[in-house]
Amino acid sequence: MSIDGNVRWFSKGARALISALISLGSPVAAKSDGGLNSANSLCELHIWAARDFSSLPFGSGLAPGLAIMFPGDIDGDIDDQFAEIVSGKLQFEAIRRANPISSLGLPPGTRLVTHVETEEDKVTKKRKERRSDSTSDCYFELHIRYHYLIEDIVWGDRFATTFDFRHYSANSEWVLRHRGEGGNKLTVFPVKEEDDPAQVLQEISEAIEANFVEYAPKAKRKLARKRR
Repeated sequence: MSIDGNVRWFSKGARALISALISLGSPVAAKSDGGLNSANSLCELHIWAARDFSSLPFGSGLAPGLAIMFPGDIDGDIDDQFAEIVSGKLQFEAIRRANPISSLGLPPGTRLVTHVETEEDKVTKKRKERRSDSTSDCYFELHIRYHYLIEDIVWGDRFATTFDFRHYSANSEWVLRHRGEGGNKLTVFPVKEEDDPAQVLQEISEAIEANFVEYAPKAKRKLARKRR
C-alpha cells in the first residue's frame, strides 16, 4: 500500500508516521493454524476482511443535537487514517489469535481460508449465496463487515466491529446466519505524529481481536442450537 494523494491533507509528520505503520505490517506474528489448512479437512471456514470504517460523534442512537451541544474532538481524517493503516492481513491475524474454529464451535480440523478481495458492506449484507467457489457440504463464512469508532466525550469512546457468520450445507443459500458486533475501548485515533507506530498497530489489532471474542459466543450458541 502506498501513501499518495489520498492522504495529502495530513501533515508531513503524520504522513511519515502512517508510512511507518504500513511498512511495519502487523505487530504480532500470525500463529500457526494448527493444521487447519490440511487438505484432508472436511469443513471450511472462509473469512473476509472489512474495507469500511467510519467515525461517529455520539453514535447513531442519540439525538443529533448532542453533537452540537457537546462537540467532541472529531477529526475528519480518522476514517482515512484507518483505511490506510488497517490491512486485511492485520484483521486476519487478529481473528486467528482468537482461534475462530473453537470460538465459533466448528468441527475440529475445520480448514481456515482467508480472502483478500473486499466488497461494499451493502453487497455483503444482501448476499445469500456463497461468496467463494467452494462446494464443500460443511462450509462456513465469517464476514468482518465494518469497523466504527464512536467518539463520545460524555460516555467515552467506543470502537466496534460488526460480524456476519453464516453456515451453508448442500444448499445454495445459508441455513444459519448470525449478525452482531463486539466493542471496546480504542484511543489511538486520530494518529498523532508522536505516536509509536508499533504500539498503534498493536492496539488496533488487539481491539479487533477483543471485538471478535465478544461477538463469537452468541454465534457459537446459535450454531449449537441449530445442529441439535
